[in-house]
Amino acid sequence: MTNTQPRPHPVNPITFSFPYRALPKANMHKVAMRGRGKFSRRTIVNDLTGVLAKSEESFAIQAITRVELQDRDLLPWTCPIDAEVTFFYAIPASWPAWQQKAALDGTFLHVGTPDLDNVMKFVGDSLEGVFYDSDKQIRLLTLFKTYGSEDRVSVKLTPRQQAVAPAKPKKEKAK
Repeated sequence: MTNTQPRPHPVNPITFSFPYRALPKANMHKVAMRGRGKFSRRTIVNDLTGVLAKSEESFAIQAITRVELQDRDLLPWTCPIDAEVTFFYAIPASWPAWQQKAALDGTFLHVGTPDLDNVMKFVGDSLEGVFYDSDKQIRLLTLFKTYGSEDRVSVKLTPRQQAVAPAKPKKEKAK
């Protein structure tokens, strides 16, 4: 007989940031083929860091696992989660000074490619299995795309207490 005690509920939000140029999933990597024909291996090269990896998600997971977490033993979470993700894109050096200043002040907004839903697919897949069991647990998702001094992704995950469903009332027997 096993003693299964309920897992303690996480209460502290997790906030972390890692340097990464968030590109849409299709454009996120270069594929390097090694070998010939059926013996070739497909490796993926991150355009920003030049790191080789077996999957796109492993880039983020490598960065995320370096983050020191207070409640690491509670991961992955099984509760509902609120997520806030901000994608920072470096301001091009070729822009004039007035445009660079406006981008840093937030008056010149990032409205170009990539689409937010495409880059969020990558981040969501990267966090799954590390911070939460399934992306179905995300009940509120807030996404931002802005300019910054460097390319990076900032993530804030907040655990939410699951409300206990009320007991179903018993039907009274007719007399």
